[in-house]
Amino acid sequence: MNQVLTIILKETYTKTSLLRRVRLAKDVANFALFHLQDPNLSLEITLEKLLAATPAGPLKTQVEANKDWLLSLGDNFFKQFDKSQINVIFNQIQSEIEVLKSITIYLPFEIYDRDIQSLGQWFKKNVGQEAIFEFAYAPDLIGGCSLSYKGIVKDYSIKTRVQLNRQALIQELQNLKHGSS
Repeated sequence: MNQVLTIILKETYTKTSLLRRVRLAKDVANFALFHLQDPNLSLEITLEKLLAATPAGPLKTQVEANKDWLLSLGDNFFKQFDKSQINVIFNQIQSEIEVLKSITIYLPFEIYDRDIQSLGQWFKKNVGQEAIFEFAYAPDLIGGCSLSYKGIVKDYSIKTRVQLNRQALIQELQNLKHGSS
C-alpha cells in the first residue's frame, strides 16, 4: 500500500472522510509545490498562506475545518512530493482506495462524530488498519445494526428476530388480550 495512503488512513475511519482528506492533501501539496517560492516553509505557514490566497469556498472551508488533522501529518508529509510525481502518487492512491475493505454499517439512528471516532478506533483494531466503513441510516431497523460487505448483508438487529417470530408474537398478544378480558 502507498505510504501516503497508509498515513492518511491512520486516523481516518469512513470512506467519505478518506476521499475528502486525500483530495485535501493533494490540494495542499499542489499549493505548496506550484504556488510557493520556498518549498521548505513549515506546514503551518503553508496552510496560512493557502488560506490567505484562497477565496471563500469549499477548499478554504475544508482547510479550516481540517487544519488540526493537516498539521498532525507533520512538515515532512508534504515534503515527500515533487512536481513530476504528485499526480502519479495521487492517482495510485485513488486506485488503492477502490480496493480497500469497506464495510457499510446500517443504523436506525444518526451517529455523532465522537462516536465515529471511538467506533473507528475499535474497527481499526479489530478489522484492520486498512479497513474503512460507511454509515447508512436505516430507520426500519430495531435495536441493532446491519453490516454489508462485498454485497453480503448480515442483519444483527432485533427486527429480524421479530419478523421470524411474528406469528408466534401475534398469537401470544392475542392470548394475553383474551386472557385479560
